[in-house]
Amino acid sequence: MAGEDRQDPRRRRLSADALWLAGRAAARAPLLVLTASAHDAERLTSEIAWFATKLRVFRLPDWEILPYDQFSPHPDLVSERLATLWQLANGAFDVGVVPIATALQRLPPRSYLAGRTFDLRAKTRLDLEQLRAQLVLAGYSHVQQVMTPGEFCVRGGLIDLFPTGSAVPYRLDLLGTEIETIRTFDVDTQRSIYPVSEVRLLPAREFPLDDDGRNHFRNAFRERFEGDPTKSRIYKDVSNGVAPAGIDKPNTGHHHLLVDSKLPPLDLPIPNDFNHLHFGAGQTEATVNLPPGRHTLQLLLGDENHVPHNPPVMSKPIRIYVSRRAE
Repeated sequence: MAGEDRQDPRRRRLSADALWLAGRAAARAPLLVLTASAHDAERLTSEIAWFATKLRVFRLPDWEILPYDQFSPHPDLVSERLATLWQLANGAFDVGVVPIATALQRLPPRSYLAGRTFDLRAKTRLDLEQLRAQLVLAGYSHVQQVMTPGEFCVRGGLIDLFPTGSAVPYRLDLLGTEIETIRTFDVDTQRSIYPVSEVRLLPAREFPLDDDGRNHFRNAFRERFEGDPTKSRIYKDVSNGVAPAGIDKPNTGHHHLLVDSKLPPLDLPIPNDFNHLHFGAGQTEATVNLPPGRHTLQLLLGDENHVPHNPPVMSKPIRIYVSRRAE
């Protein structure tokens, strides 16, 4: 075990533990390293890779949230965790670094990762409806513009995907029913960068929220908690396929806050910009920063594609005044 309680500061600077582990892994890989803290795990991951550049070193990060926090882990953390879990499950690593606290958490079984991981290759046929079904099963969210891991967008013959565990998103250009090209693209400029031959898609979250997953949750909830479960908001939300804040399933609330904006077309996806704020993690509370002055706010709900319900479900507009903060 690599610990951070070292009395001699010179030893810490020399990174002797990382050097020893690098040599050990070079001789007898794979190697699983348990650390006393997340800081040690991050340090060892970078230092071992520096000492032995050919080693495949992966860190399993912590969720960095407390059990009863009312928000979900950051998408980048979930993405890194799932990528590392896939590497560990398939033996595609030389050194795995895991903090003790992280190792004590329950992990998804190998069958979960295997059953929701698939590859896409250029110059092969693609069934678009089947791809949609696979992405939904894997927990991906359909959005207007792909920005974070676990999202996808379909616009005619173009499909944008941000696979979990990937540092960059990908754009599939279809020619009929064939994937003509696959390219990476920049999320800020939305411009394509360089071509690749294939892309692997891991599941977007660490647990399923399909029918089997919800049934398992309900059974476990009734076994562990006394009283009427139907009076629990979390129980009712998960039973209906809605993940409350604190449960990692993006784009399940589909709440859209209209800021100083008229109602958008009710038969088209709601835009995603400053005047149309999308809260997609099932939040019941949120903080919105507005400039000083008068503002109009209205809540509008959408379906899984961010299209308003028919008939529309919305609040009445309210008017507020934001004053300048006193210096």
